[in-house]
Amino acid sequence: MPSIKNYTKMKEEYNKWHSETISEYIDKKFYEWLKSQTEFTSKDVILDVGCGKGHWLNFLEYTRAYRVGVDISLVALKKAKRSSSIDYVLADAENLPFRESSFDKVFCLGSLEHFVNPKKGAMEIKRVLKNHGTSLIFLPNAYFLGHIYLVYKTGEPPDEGVNISQKHLQLEEHGKSC
Repeated sequence: MPSIKNYTKMKEEYNKWHSETISEYIDKKFYEWLKSQTEFTSKDVILDVGCGKGHWLNFLEYTRAYRVGVDISLVALKKAKRSSSIDYVLADAENLPFRESSFDKVFCLGSLEHFVNPKKGAMEIKRVLKNHGTSLIFLPNAYFLGHIYLVYKTGEPPDEGVNISQKHLQLEEHGKSC
């Protein structure tokens, strides 16, 4: 099991990244596509795991649903746009502070691959999702059009914050570093 040191390091790195990131890249076409993948009602209770600055939750304002965002970065949560129908919670996504079956919809957009223990994070998403709820987990890859476009326009790959691999964390746990 990963040590607390790894969670602390990840939290520190994400706080640093959110402090230094100035430009906001919001892919509205991507959000429109996500929106088309599920139906929303005003009675939904929605969770965004690894919500960052809350862009997806703000995009979902039209739903009039109750929305909750959870992230390990206090810096990101402080920058999140506040709305009366959005609550932000500072927490570790691998130990969500919610009761079982609390949410109708759970989203995790480009975050799960950064978790210290992605399997545990996925199990937490399952735990807090209602029996007939919907979860949408997005894992970007090298062929993600948004990343290809960014490289085309700027010549630089995207900076997705901390990209700590499971292998790196396991090696670090055993007193090695890579």
